[in-house]
Amino acid sequence: DLITRYQSISLDLPNFDYIAHIENYWRKIKLRMPHFYKRHIARWKKFRDQLKMYEMQYHTRCLTHHDLRGDNIIETAQGLVLLDWEYAGWGFGGIDSLAVQSHRAKQCGNNSIEKSIAWWCNTLWEVIQSPSLVPTLTRGNYTDRNNTHWKNAN
Repeated sequence: DLITRYQSISLDLPNFDYIAHIENYWRKIKLRMPHFYKRHIARWKKFRDQLKMYEMQYHTRCLTHHDLRGDNIIETAQGLVLLDWEYAGWGFGGIDSLAVQSHRAKQCGNNSIEKSIAWWCNTLWEVIQSPSLVPTLTRGNYTDRNNTHWKNAN
């Protein structure tokens, strides 16, 4: 499949910094929505500590798109093509597989670290893009722009 093919490519890339990526979202949220920030930052800090431990223990990384969704995939005469590689890096490949699985199943969320990473990235991105989602997110789940239902994984 397409994910397996690109994840088998060997490139000299730095490791994707999940913590820095998510904390960049938090900086934006703190400025725009301080109440949301104050309400949820402690949960992030608790998960951040778990993520640090996971990153120290987890050594298998591969080329990971990190934004695999329907509008970043086009079908051409030569086959499927992935667009928008701005978040790509040497990361946890399961995140891309989760994106495809969650889109198919319309549901994502349990206590696995990679699902939690995906939950934090998608949730905070959605908060920044659509502040009207904040009341829904504080209840722990929402439906994103791809009509994928996310349950709070933390």
